[in-house]
Amino acid sequence: IVEFNPSLGLNPMKAQQNALWKDEHFYVTWHPGPVGHRVYAEIIAHFYLEAVLLVLRDVQKTVTDIEQTLEMTDSIAQPILEMLSLLQDAPYKAGLPTTKETKKCKPVCTDAPTSFCMLGYNPKDMAFDLAHFVVNANGWKYINVAGNPQPLSGMDGGQASLDTKFGYKGNKKSGALVLSVKIAGNQLMLLEKPYADWGGLNDVLKTMDRWLHAQIVHVVDIEIDDEEKQKDKEAIIKKEVLNKKLRCDTRDGQLWMRNILDFGCVLRFPYAGKYHIALTVDVNEEIPICVIATF
Repeated sequence: IVEFNPSLGLNPMKAQQNALWKDEHFYVTWHPGPVGHRVYAEIIAHFYLEAVLLVLRDVQKTVTDIEQTLEMTDSIAQPILEMLSLLQDAPYKAGLPTTKETKKCKPVCTDAPTSFCMLGYNPKDMAFDLAHFVVNANGWKYINVAGNPQPLSGMDGGQASLDTKFGYKGNKKSGALVLSVKIAGNQLMLLEKPYADWGGLNDVLKTMDRWLHAQIVHVVDIEIDDEEKQKDKEAIIKKEVLNKKLRCDTRDGQLWMRNILDFGCVLRFPYAGKYHIALTVDVNEEIPICVIATF
């Protein structure tokens, strides 16, 4: 994940020519306006184009060697498997950021062997659309929670950006939202704080640990490191895992470097593995669930 801070580039320009670079030219209230978006886009484009050039410089000799080995000529224009394989796993030497620089979830996220995310926010890789992982929605509805009006993705003539937020909305009458999830590494699942645009649900979210309920209703498989315990996997699933109820973990207030409910609800699973988990809420308000991460 790369965090961009445009003010690092804009502030030096303000110091030189404040009238030309003042915020009113780039922002509408707190949000970038058309010119602000253009500046942001140029900053991001510059960063990724530089990254592409660095990768191409790293692989240039290898590409040349492939051309010579295969005796490629100008008439061969199609991609080759060797080239696709090379670019699929581009050299990466920087490693994870140092602990001091990580945000919110140190050290939990930084030492997880793998992580997984499913979300309703756009734009995104549609393979990770939250709707693909729903086994049974019951009374929960997948709807647009917030976002730009008339987004281009709506295919109805709108020209606005793809900044839209979809999620499953439900309350205590909606039954269970059953999801298929893959739990890895640290055996944790995070339900991001339900999107409460302009503070509409802020008071309700303060008690999220009381009204959000989760239960493991099906176990596809679990990972057990202990070889002796592996022999009793089926018995362990029936006795310790299946139908286990999970609640938001609020015991470790430092897990997200601040009050855990400022970011969401963390559920601790007994084992890494693949599960079907049923989520229910015990409130009258319509609660949107938009982003889930496991690690």
